[in-house]
Amino acid sequence: MTGLKSSIADEEFSQKLNSDLEFINAKKKVWATLSLKEKILILKEVRSQFPKYVDALGLEGSKIRGLDNSPPDIAYESVMSCLIPLSYINKLIYSLECIANTGSPPPLERRQLPNGQTAVKIWPATLCDKLHLLLPSATAELYLQPKNDDLSGEVETAGGIYMKNYPDLSSEGSVCAILAPGNHGFLGLKDALVELYEHNRVVALKPHPQMRPWQAVADCVLDPLRRRGFYISLSYCEDVRQTTALLHHPLVQHVQMTGGTATHDAIVWGSSAEVDNGSTVNSNDCGGEGQASKGERESEQTRRKRANDPLLKKPITSELGCVTPWIVVGGATWSAAELETQAWNVAMAAFFNCSCNCNAAKVIVVQGDWPQANAFICAIRRCLWDFPSPPPYYPGITGRFQAFRDRYPDAEVIEPAPQTSTKDFGPALPFLLNVMDRIPANPDLEYAFTVEPFAPVLTVVKLDPKSDPFAARCKSRLGSKADNGHICSSEAEAASEKDSTESKDSQSETVPAFLEAAVRLVNDHVWGSLSCSVLVHPSLEAQPTAATAVEKAILDLKYGLVAVNAWSGMAIALGVCTWGAFVGNQTLRDIGSGTGPAGNPYLVPRIQKTVYRVPLSGMAHRGPPHKQPLPQALVKAAVGYAAEGGIGAVTAFFSQKKQ
Repeated sequence: MTGLKSSIADEEFSQKLNSDLEFINAKKKVWATLSLKEKILILKEVRSQFPKYVDALGLEGSKIRGLDNSPPDIAYESVMSCLIPLSYINKLIYSLECIANTGSPPPLERRQLPNGQTAVKIWPATLCDKLHLLLPSATAELYLQPKNDDLSGEVETAGGIYMKNYPDLSSEGSVCAILAPGNHGFLGLKDALVELYEHNRVVALKPHPQMRPWQAVADCVLDPLRRRGFYISLSYCEDVRQTTALLHHPLVQHVQMTGGTATHDAIVWGSSAEVDNGSTVNSNDCGGEGQASKGERESEQTRRKRANDPLLKKPITSELGCVTPWIVVGGATWSAAELETQAWNVAMAAFFNCSCNCNAAKVIVVQGDWPQANAFICAIRRCLWDFPSPPPYYPGITGRFQAFRDRYPDAEVIEPAPQTSTKDFGPALPFLLNVMDRIPANPDLEYAFTVEPFAPVLTVVKLDPKSDPFAARCKSRLGSKADNGHICSSEAEAASEKDSTESKDSQSETVPAFLEAAVRLVNDHVWGSLSCSVLVHPSLEAQPTAATAVEKAILDLKYGLVAVNAWSGMAIALGVCTWGAFVGNQTLRDIGSGTGPAGNPYLVPRIQKTVYRVPLSGMAHRGPPHKQPLPQALVKAAVGYAAEGGIGAVTAFFSQKKQ
């Protein structure tokens, strides 16, 4: 009887899935050939929906975490659910209107980097950006990929699809299936808009199971797209078998996912479970991975990778996580306020959302000969003790936490007061602070460097450029790595010669050696390439050798987003900074942090990474929600303003008064 019920359920699911995909498939050509002005009008309709649902989105997101009894957390969830997507939408509307009205994308400043690459300034790019009171000194640039004739298949024109005789009436369009993540709903919502507007695909979005209540509200925001048949939500897609049916459905032409590498590889290459192999597999055409003899056990993944025979035979783009590093540059004396500001930034990046973020701070590399190194570590420790412990809401978090604890039994256990939860997730987890006095002898095998824990743990490692064996192994001429195009050694020598004639701050003399070793460490030995933060004192800008070393490090870092003096999460709030892995040598067989940077409202082609910069302290830095709570009324007014300008802000303010 159970089998019969299961069979009926499977048949009902198949009928529903077929019906929904046929519905949007029938509209894919309509979307692909829709006039740009009509697409802009629909996007403005979506924008106008946010003020109606700001409370519901904040509440549902907080319920998922068991924090719907905490007004500061509800307000913060409202900010993420509404203001981050709205920032992107407003920049996208501005960009598309420029193309529609003038035939050209927005004019953006460009400069040539020392290695010949091009940097495109995306913040501040408009008058509103320049008048932004909370970010008076922030800048953001896109570093473009080096010119390469082999990339001739890439779209070369700024403005993307909208600059190639758009609309192309011969285009049939395509359907994209999106697998949204389970930690933040706005990521899936934004992915849907990216696929629709940046890639011209209609969207079938499958939310993560625990995000379904939030997604039900978000679907109301996206209703202008849904009711026209350009977007559909598949919340009834519940298990692996049903998700597999979606991804392999003949009407789906593209897949976008946010999740883990293991999930990606299971989707693309099949199961990792070992099975008996009954025949010899030859590897002549698969990169020399060896042979599996008859009778050996191997997984479907291993067999398919060896044969270069993916199970999923359609394009897939992905964002797959990262062991996120921070590099703390010494070379100067920081004020007490600067130490405190950046210690809070680290603590916020490490503990926010119970550390279940793909950009959560995980490895802090501190310059070991900096006289304030221990003071900075102590400041981080104090902030972690003062950060209320959030509920351990994310599936599997306790096991991942324990695995890290087993690896580092001497890690310091920090147990701040837990937040009160409205759900029973079990006891709150403490925070593990793992401090290393030097780089491990074999960093490639270091658990903290190679496994993304998605749990409240943090490793701080000191790197002394004068005494650490790792730094000694890294000593080489500036610019010696040839794989990414760097500042040439002659430029470094010229800067050094100039500096030698000037009085030096003795603290800054070891900055170049530290940065070269730190960049080598995080590039080559810390897993992932999504984002990295670099903390550097402004006084180093006046010292040519140190300043050159800092800029070289920023250029050399192989991360999709490099945040200078900030957590990368703050950069995403601007709406113009892309998110995704560094564009390097990823392949489907060795996917790393994924492929395909997303959130590019100015439609700039051939992006390699984004660089975001703010001062070391000041207005660009906010404290955590429990220190600087935002009133929900203020959030609603901000959402109203972002969606509808001054009228929207006033309307939101007075609607709050009436309640």
